[in-house]
Amino acid sequence: MHLRPKILFPLISNLRRFFGGGLVILWLSLGIAPAMAGGHDDAGLSAVGTENAQALIETLRDPDARDALISQLEGLLALRAGEASEPETGEPALAAISAKLGEVARGLAGLGTNVGDPARIVDWVDAQFQDPDRAAFWGALLLDLVIMLVVSLVLMAIGRALLRKPRRFIEGREAPTLWVRVPLLGLRTLIDLVPLAVFAGAAFAVIAVLAPDASARGVLVAVISAIAFARGLATIARAVLTPLAPNLRLLPIADQTAAYLFVWFRRLVNLGVYGYLVAQIALLFGMPEAGYAVITKAVGLLELGLMLTFVTQNRVGVRDWLSGGDADSESAGTFDVVRARLGDVWHILASLYLVAVFIVWALEVAGGFELIAQGSIATIVILLVARGLIEVVRRLVRRLFRISSEMQARFPALEARADRYLWIVHRVVTAVIYLIAAFAILEAWDIDAFAFFETTFGALILSRAFSILIIVLMALLIWESANAVIDRLLNGGDSDGGTIVQSARIRTLLPLARSVVLSLVVVIAALAILSELGVNIAPLLAGAGVIGLAVGFGAQTLVKDIITGAFILFEDTIAVGDYIEVAGCEGTIEALTVRTIKLRDVRGTVHTIPFSSVETVTNYTKDYAYHLAEIGVAYRENTDDVAKVLREIGEELRADPKFSNDIIAPTEIMGLDRFEDSAVVIRARLKTKPGKQWRIKREYNRRVKLRFDELGIEIPFPHTTIFFGEDKEGAAPAAHVVVETPPQGK
Repeated sequence: MHLRPKILFPLISNLRRFFGGGLVILWLSLGIAPAMAGGHDDAGLSAVGTENAQALIETLRDPDARDALISQLEGLLALRAGEASEPETGEPALAAISAKLGEVARGLAGLGTNVGDPARIVDWVDAQFQDPDRAAFWGALLLDLVIMLVVSLVLMAIGRALLRKPRRFIEGREAPTLWVRVPLLGLRTLIDLVPLAVFAGAAFAVIAVLAPDASARGVLVAVISAIAFARGLATIARAVLTPLAPNLRLLPIADQTAAYLFVWFRRLVNLGVYGYLVAQIALLFGMPEAGYAVITKAVGLLELGLMLTFVTQNRVGVRDWLSGGDADSESAGTFDVVRARLGDVWHILASLYLVAVFIVWALEVAGGFELIAQGSIATIVILLVARGLIEVVRRLVRRLFRISSEMQARFPALEARADRYLWIVHRVVTAVIYLIAAFAILEAWDIDAFAFFETTFGALILSRAFSILIIVLMALLIWESANAVIDRLLNGGDSDGGTIVQSARIRTLLPLARSVVLSLVVVIAALAILSELGVNIAPLLAGAGVIGLAVGFGAQTLVKDIITGAFILFEDTIAVGDYIEVAGCEGTIEALTVRTIKLRDVRGTVHTIPFSSVETVTNYTKDYAYHLAEIGVAYRENTDDVAKVLREIGEELRADPKFSNDIIAPTEIMGLDRFEDSAVVIRARLKTKPGKQWRIKREYNRRVKLRFDELGIEIPFPHTTIFFGEDKEGAAPAAHVVVETPPQGK
């Protein structure tokens, strides 16, 4: 589809008018301003060029273009004024970032201006085809180029075919060691370079035979150089990756990976080399610099697209390689977690890095590549130093928190408490090191990050953060000191290394004291931290008092629970581990809070009883206990003999090593207690340790039953009398009862 002249010419005129303002601004900034500053008008005019001056005159004659020029000049003056203004005090880091973004925006605007003259490019392309001399020149050049490429490429293919057998022979050889692999790889690389040398020699021979003019010779030599350079780089990449000869490969990579990298390397090299070749040839034959910039920037943009595609395709593989698969394991350290997080975002960082390099190159930012190189190297060094510091700190922290064997023997719980804070200290120090490293990286990229802390607001934040850290450390010190004292009292040992068993009262009150101390430390530390954060805690304290008063009236049962529980605990009525009966429930006390009692009965059921429900407490394990034995025997038995037997059984039980430690007094025979319907009851009592009475009771009863059976002492049980009635005279009928013994064997 072709545009007619009546459509094409107005289009070119509008494009020239649209981009004329950008050309004038470029001319003013690069030509007139230096000339006026130096006082050399002729130098300025020569620097700009006659064509640019003529375009300026045409723009000034056109009212619409002149108005657009005035608007752009006003924008330029405002931009210059913005550059001269100082950044706001108090936000230097943000101002620096804003300045960098402004530079990038101005560079983008300048890039658009530099490549924004398509009219001249269209005129140059049109001249190449409209001018008969230029058309004849391009036809002859194309013919010479085809002849040169056909001859040289055919000879290169012949050379490659002749060397195919030696090449395959080398690739088929076994190379188990590096000393064998390197010479074979070098020899194969030389064989790959021979066809390339044949190509270059044949191409230059064809040029000598054709004898083109100087311009055409320059183009042909440029084409030869580009092809040789691209194929030479491909040969080097083939030697490094060896995609088709894994036995000669020096790098530990898979065959598929080697082929993949080789293909992508050739894509990037071919696009860059041949794209730059086209731009240089066009510039050699008079294409405006704007057109040359368009071609080179387009090639660079395509290269950027290819590299971003390469990064995206390898996102998962590189992520797995970086993370190593250990981030989710229990033994994963901080560095493993950082590696895993870096693996998740590496493609984003790489893409941003590539885009930044492209912008610096496309905008021709002064010192941009130096800044990128300096920032990249400094970033790598800072990260390595930070990693080394983290490892050193990890070892120092472990050494600092190490507990000697003597300290472990004296304070058994000290090691567990130290390990509790070991990972916290390590994580905090690691975070601080990484934070400092992040600020250092920003400084390496010419962003003044530390200047924020030089401001009043930054210094205030830093000082308050330090104060909060001191408060937290003091709270931890107080809590750990109190906790250590409580643990020492609860689990302390004597001078011989034995454990001192504390009383139930101490084992009950000290955990409550621990809870009270923890609550006080947390509340006071929280109020101090809020005060450092700028919160006025006076209204909070006043509000807490009012709320406490309201709660006191509204929660009378809760207050009663607490007060009753306090009196019960201070009076040492019950303690953890006691077996009690309270509020219709019976069981062992598992825990005591400021409000409730938790009992577990013999079935394992837990009962939670508020202190306000406690009226009477029956404690079965206070200080000591008794097993009260009430033994019933038949009326025909001698009670003195029975009492003697009961005493003997008690003494035997007391002498048994399995039960002797639980009985703390001799057996007490209290005598004949009462007469029952079918038995006389003799009472005996054994004094035991608290909670052991049920164990002694079961064993004592077992032995009584065995001894009574042995001695024939009758333990009566209920009897049943069968009544057959009576006649009118009052005589009972006779009952004939026959007791038969079955014959043997039946």
